[in-house]
Amino acid sequence: MEKYLIGIDAGTSMVKSVVFDDEGNELAVGRQKTTVLNPRPNWDEQDMLEVWEAVVITVNEAVAKSGVPAKDICAIGVTGQGDGCWLIDEEGEPVRPAILWSDGRAGDLIARWQAEGISENAYKILGSALFPGVQAAIIKWLDENEPETLAKSRWALYCKDWLKYKLTGEITTDETDGCVPHFDIAKRQYSEELLKMYGTVKYRYLLPPVKTPLENYAPLTDEAASLLGLPSGIPVVGGPFDVIATATGVGAIHPGDACSIIGTTCFNEVVMDGPYIEPLNVGFTMCHGFAGLWVRAMGVMMGTPNLDWILAQVGRTYEEEAAKRNMSFYDVVEEHVKGLDIGAGGIIYHPYLSASGERAPFVKPTARAQFFGITATHNRDNLVRAVYEGVGFAMMDCYQYIPIKINRVRISGGGAQSAFWCQLLSDMTGLPLEVPEGSEFGAKGTALVAGVVVGLYENIEEAVKKTVRLERQYQPDMEKTKRARAFYTLYRRLYEHVWDDWDLLQDILMQRF
Repeated sequence: MEKYLIGIDAGTSMVKSVVFDDEGNELAVGRQKTTVLNPRPNWDEQDMLEVWEAVVITVNEAVAKSGVPAKDICAIGVTGQGDGCWLIDEEGEPVRPAILWSDGRAGDLIARWQAEGISENAYKILGSALFPGVQAAIIKWLDENEPETLAKSRWALYCKDWLKYKLTGEITTDETDGCVPHFDIAKRQYSEELLKMYGTVKYRYLLPPVKTPLENYAPLTDEAASLLGLPSGIPVVGGPFDVIATATGVGAIHPGDACSIIGTTCFNEVVMDGPYIEPLNVGFTMCHGFAGLWVRAMGVMMGTPNLDWILAQVGRTYEEEAAKRNMSFYDVVEEHVKGLDIGAGGIIYHPYLSASGERAPFVKPTARAQFFGITATHNRDNLVRAVYEGVGFAMMDCYQYIPIKINRVRISGGGAQSAFWCQLLSDMTGLPLEVPEGSEFGAKGTALVAGVVVGLYENIEEAVKKTVRLERQYQPDMEKTKRARAFYTLYRRLYEHVWDDWDLLQDILMQRF
């Protein structure tokens, strides 16, 4: 009898549930958009029950579309957006909307922690830079601004922990989600010293028990099984969280394997065999989810949304041309910009569009996107090309701060669908890039972990060997790499020069005239 796995991936704006066979093929996908709430400027929140309802809808949709008998589903893996704070009370009900990883309300707090040396001292234990969306900063902000919320709270969860609770009734987190911002990263356990630094010791009770992903499972409850149309009692595995699940799903499971996710974020990560945290005060050091493995990562706040933004401003002419020529919109866009050399005709773009600033390879809550070098000779093609390259420069910037020998880079996310962008990224970074078959790698990664838990695979190495296959590969043109490195020097000098000016802009905007 064939066995099948379900992977659930609850992203920031979309929940996806995927049915996989034991060879890793995506048989069917259910998708449901979720709403990011913005009750105030720089605040990003989510209705926790809406996210849970999206899981119910998408699992039912995926199973129905797959044609797989429900009785042949042997396990469920759950992953989701990381960081943020998903608070529930003693009865397991949400206390307030979830505060997301992209939320910026704690920006001033992070600036204070940086000025007081807390961020630097924490880094020595944690191995990760603190930014406004980490759970410790959110809890401290709530302590200072919404203490009544914490008084009603029993557990501070992450997205996939909330969903695993709804599926199983068990409250836990795993090493990949729990490590930032509360771990002694070398010991892979909570650090009481960090809680003292953050001033959150009195909220220690909010932190759930930690398990490895391979241990973090419980049976599907009768109630949840009824909603999903699945057999009760099948194992539900929580974790790893989305970027680590994606690394697993593309096969980055050995030291030196790298993975770049060109999606909502531009997330760049390399697998390590130790908790290497240098250079200090830059990026993140996280547990991979498997014994003896860590990940060094740099997660730029926004990746593909930069392209969405510029095309929303200047894309109408491309749309008209695409309709007239009966072509794909993005094919037309890339046809226009691929003929330009790296450097976009002299325009540099910094992709710091997030209202909460930037977190990698530096933490700067006031950082903002910007163009440099525009003249009257430039047109929309130059601007759009500069945005494509801006994400590439951010990727170069991140790998510059990961001093680990890289074996290979696997690419995923929406940006991986563009052959033009993949080749451009290879040329800019000077690294060979590989695009695996498939599209839902976060769901696949957590499904593979679930497959190991139920014995479908002997271990994660066997799971990856059996299920991960390459679709495309890209080799860099080193002449173009040289040109990209020259422009990268300018890219970096520019943001260093406006470092204090970002703060001044924020001060001016906060003034009342």
